[in-house]
Amino acid sequence: MARISALSRILPQDVTGTELVPVVKGGKTRSAAVSDVVAPAVQPFVDAAEAASLAANMARDQITDLVKPENIFVDVPLATAEAAVEAGTFFKLVTSAAGTAEVRERTAAGSNLLYTENTAAALRSADPVKGAALIGLPDGSTVQDALPRKRYTLKQMGVNYASTADQQTALLNAMTIASEDMLNLVAEPHAVYKHGDLLTFDGIEFDGQGCNFQALDPTRACIQLTGTRPILRNLRKSSLGVTARTSAYDAIGVLVRDATDLLLENIIIDSGANAGIALDNVERFESRGTLVMDTRADAFHCTNGTRDGSVYGHTAIRPGDDGFAVVTYNGSEICENIRVFGARVRQGKMRGMTVVGGRDVWFMAPDIDETECAGIYFSSESSYGTYGVRNCGVIGGTIKNAVSRAGISQGAIHCNGRSGSLTTPSGEVLTNTVEDIVLMAPKIRGCGEGIRAGVTFDDYAIGLDALNIDMKDIRISATQHPRAFALGGKNITIKGGRIANIGGQALTTVASLAGYLRINDLTIEGVCVDAPDAKNVFLFNDAAPGLEVAEIERVHMWKRGAVITAPFNYTKLTAAQRRFRNNLLDGAKAAEPPTLAKSGTAYQIDLESGVYAEGIGGVSASEATTIAADETLAIIVKPSRNVRYTWMANRQSDYSKLADVTISGAFTYSLPSGTAGIDYVAIGAAYYRLTVVNGTLNGANVASQAIAYDAATGRVTITYTPISALNARVQIVGVG
Repeated sequence: MARISALSRILPQDVTGTELVPVVKGGKTRSAAVSDVVAPAVQPFVDAAEAASLAANMARDQITDLVKPENIFVDVPLATAEAAVEAGTFFKLVTSAAGTAEVRERTAAGSNLLYTENTAAALRSADPVKGAALIGLPDGSTVQDALPRKRYTLKQMGVNYASTADQQTALLNAMTIASEDMLNLVAEPHAVYKHGDLLTFDGIEFDGQGCNFQALDPTRACIQLTGTRPILRNLRKSSLGVTARTSAYDAIGVLVRDATDLLLENIIIDSGANAGIALDNVERFESRGTLVMDTRADAFHCTNGTRDGSVYGHTAIRPGDDGFAVVTYNGSEICENIRVFGARVRQGKMRGMTVVGGRDVWFMAPDIDETECAGIYFSSESSYGTYGVRNCGVIGGTIKNAVSRAGISQGAIHCNGRSGSLTTPSGEVLTNTVEDIVLMAPKIRGCGEGIRAGVTFDDYAIGLDALNIDMKDIRISATQHPRAFALGGKNITIKGGRIANIGGQALTTVASLAGYLRINDLTIEGVCVDAPDAKNVFLFNDAAPGLEVAEIERVHMWKRGAVITAPFNYTKLTAAQRRFRNNLLDGAKAAEPPTLAKSGTAYQIDLESGVYAEGIGGVSASEATTIAADETLAIIVKPSRNVRYTWMANRQSDYSKLADVTISGAFTYSLPSGTAGIDYVAIGAAYYRLTVVNGTLNGANVASQAIAYDAATGRVTITYTPISALNARVQIVGVG
């Protein structure tokens, strides 16, 4: 017989209680299950423990009963309480800040702590370390959430679902009782409940089961939700006799006000004199499957600090104002952290989706078709005193036929801020600018008569990232030619994407443009469809003194049979501002301007830096700058190429001292006249010479002219040195 110690061990997790063990009783050895042996043996101890626990609880209750009201002390020192009671007396010491109450027994030497309990105030608290947390509920919950709610139908609560009369009184009674007794209410499926005045759901979960709450007075139509965890499901809301718009909250279809942890699900708003659904000071919310039709104001409206919410599957049909709006007015906390997924807008009277004062609001895959104003709108409006916009954007989706109202002059996606700042009630100072807008891969299709551009980024708008935009058919007539982008604002990046069939230029800028403009990897075809005489089909600009750099790289334009003689209008950009590189026109390198850049004390126009197009006729370019007395102007070219340029300069201190001379540089094998290093330079057996075509260098302005050849780089440098500070301009009229 093997020893027990020699047997293999069984793992604890494999023990089920059904294992057999030997049992000796009455001189006989028998088998029994482990559970049958252990249970009788330990049961007396379990019973004893339960009895002890029960006794302890009874003792606690008895002790609590023995604490007289006069022996309950709130927020006083222990010594004070001990001094007020006699030895052998039980007393309670409440600490409000901690939400605890100590039950103590007075002794001759002081007192003994018997136990500690949580106060009722602490259990009711919204503090994340008190309240529901004390009984193991998640943050944001209340103790009430732990209590099971009974479910009652409106019929059980005395509401006549079959009546065509006004059920206002019965509905109010039902909702009042449900709120006080923490009941969940259920309507009769597909019933019509008429009501003549406002209705309030205070912390109630209500399932309409497809019923219709029909307002008899459109100015007193509102169903208001408030409180903690209001839930509204499967409800149709309509108003009779709507003839005009009103701004009164009482006319809103469903108004959620001063609420937390809201859920809206399968709500239909059919007509209304104000907004369909409005959230006013709502924290943490979720909305699923809302449909709003034929309201006189916004279909879905968020305001007054509403935050931390998601909206799924919202649809607005013929809204009287915006299809979905986040609006924060001066005097309230800012609305923020809102996500709208897959919203649809059809035939909107104003904008499709808007943020007019808000932060961190994102529209995911919107579907917008036909709006009288902008399809998507980010703005701060002086007329309504709204805050600025921060960190908002559009990801994916489609905007069709935006800005149908003539004379509006907005973009399908429109961004504009304003000057100044506002302060929230909590003390946060917010500028009225529109900042950090991201447009990621939206599609813009078609437009209406009032459109100015596919995308507009106007004054006081800062930071635009337009990534992979797909824009097509932005054209309306032969007299109005909307462009793809109309840009003011500051710090703009347009990267990737495709633009096709545009009425006017691809891009226009205004004088307010500032910071940087970077356009990379863009494909363009069919621009200036309705304006064939517009030769500058890509960039048309005004002078912009606040612009630091305009960087346009790897833009590929397809003429599609159009005559394009000058695709870039860069003459109003200074040399320091522009960076045009590696752009294509019908697959061939497009003509690009020389760049006037400062290197040390020399201003250089480098015609051989790899960015200046080859061509028989070359391109015309004009560069202007101020050259100090200790600085020079240098023109760099390959000696195998001819260059013709005009240099004009006048002394800042005396405008009568003017240099205006046209110079031609050319390659020859004949020894030119003049002086080596001034009029020509030898290159092996050949020469690169300078010839004055007309005019003369004014000795009062120009101290010297020099020409040099660098064999290492194979380039010629022509240098002019002024006597004193000059206002200078160089115009390259031809490079071949």
